[in-house]
Amino acid sequence: MTKKTIGKYQYIDCIATSVSCGDPVEQCAVLIRDVECTWADDEVLFGWTVADIPDTQEEIDRALMGEYPSTYQEDLDTVVIDGLPLREYVSEAL
Repeated sequence: MTKKTIGKYQYIDCIATSVSCGDPVEQCAVLIRDVECTWADDEVLFGWTVADIPDTQEEIDRALMGEYPSTYQEDLDTVVIDGLPLREYVSEAL
């Protein structure tokens, strides 16, 4: 698992399923956490890895223009990090 923190956001490699779009296939994704907020503010960006995330907020804003990270609970419920569901990972690793 790879993660990086830029500003107030933490980016974490994960596996997730885009249930909200009707796509039943697990895929690489990035969990985006606002470290100043609760877990309910998490987002998942499908088809990306942390290695794809630029190193400055300005570059991230440009790179993610037109991308729409999911905030749907049904998608967040599928997030797995290091073999752990998101809720377990958050309580143990963050």
